[in-house]
Amino acid sequence: MAWKAIVQRHLLQTNVFSIAKDSCSRQKSLLWCHLHNFKQCHHVPFERSSDVTKLAYSVSELHPNYFVKNSFTFLTSHNHATTRHSVLFRQTVLRNHCRNYSVYTVLYIADPVLRTISVMVGLKLRHWWKNLTPNEKDIFFEAVKRNIVAVLISFVLLHSGFLMLYAYYLEFDPVTNRRKLVVFSDDQISEIAASEQRRIIKRHEVNILPTTHQLHQIIGKIVTKIVDSNDEIPNIRNKMWSIYVVDSPEIRNAFVLPNGAIFFFTGLLTVASNDDQTSIILSHEMAHTVLSHMAEQISNVHFHNLLFNLAIIVIWATMPILYAFPCQWLAEYLAKMFVELPFSRNLELEADKVGLILAAKACFDVREASLLWSKLKLLASLEGGLSSEPAEIFSTHPSYETRKRHLDSQIPAALKLREKCDCPRLPGNDPREFINIMLHDLEELQRNHKSIYIISKILGNQSK
Repeated sequence: MAWKAIVQRHLLQTNVFSIAKDSCSRQKSLLWCHLHNFKQCHHVPFERSSDVTKLAYSVSELHPNYFVKNSFTFLTSHNHATTRHSVLFRQTVLRNHCRNYSVYTVLYIADPVLRTISVMVGLKLRHWWKNLTPNEKDIFFEAVKRNIVAVLISFVLLHSGFLMLYAYYLEFDPVTNRRKLVVFSDDQISEIAASEQRRIIKRHEVNILPTTHQLHQIIGKIVTKIVDSNDEIPNIRNKMWSIYVVDSPEIRNAFVLPNGAIFFFTGLLTVASNDDQTSIILSHEMAHTVLSHMAEQISNVHFHNLLFNLAIIVIWATMPILYAFPCQWLAEYLAKMFVELPFSRNLELEADKVGLILAAKACFDVREASLLWSKLKLLASLEGGLSSEPAEIFSTHPSYETRKRHLDSQIPAALKLREKCDCPRLPGNDPREFINIMLHDLEELQRNHKSIYIISKILGNQSK
């Protein structure tokens, strides 16, 4: 009963708490109870690991919506029944190092400052060159010719430095077997995720469904099944997964933050008509977190910004101000079109592929993945016109048709993986057949310029 009293007292005081092993204080474990604003911190010392396990099971008994996994790793349920605040429980290890910088400092201060400095350096170089006399310019060119070897060596060393910096931050991803650039640490990315989580909860607090709601329980069962079936992956096994179901029929979206906070908006239920399709959505979003896509994308943007600063210096050093502004805008636009957006689309396709594997190992019907994107294409046509989807080249996400083709190419391998996991046999009828007929009809309508009302009638009759 003493354990229950401790837990109850801290649960009433806090909305985030975790068990942490303090590696700096003679291997004593501590219960850290962080308030939502992180202004206070309480701790209870434990002398034995059995005490920690005992506390974990006491929490599980007090809150039956939590389940115990590997002694005391929990999949969290969210929205405390009385306070409507999220209670997160996890096992973590305190790291014995300090952050050297904040991600917010880099993204919102350092990058803009460096961009401004690059413009000023370019202007200074242009001003210096314009003030040189013709004789001084000739002397400068002669000096460059005499020291051409030193100039080339400096150029090579500069590029080698960038390459070494890039190689230093490359990490190997065991899930995709590729190397990726990750400049920021897990703690720094978690800083962004925690802030974003608080912001989203505050924004949708009124619409967040309680854990006892049927929709929350359905989503929870699907997430639990995916986590249990893929617990050999460290980023799934060690992640603190939390679920927030937001009752917002007008929002058709779902996403997972790097700290494992899953947000599912009920507007998606107009598209995902069964658990299999819902699992495809959830596994795709969880794959982004498993593959640390947010950290990779922020790191690449930051690295590209550093390189782009060199281009800015050249632009402002060689062009008049009247031309430098549009030239810089054009360079930024081209960099976005041909570097940032393709990279983002590749990450989406990678999450589709890995998400399909996660769903297959959880014994869901992966054939529904292709069907899901076909339905989204039809729905977009119904809501916004036959050509409502933006061109893929201007989007951060691949087109519906690209994703459908990509998933279709991955489904045979996913079905084989599903069989290896001793999953139940799938029904003989392929769910993709009907939607393929509908897509064919849509193409015919596009060619014949017929009214979209006909499609609405076809879908209405099918749903009945």
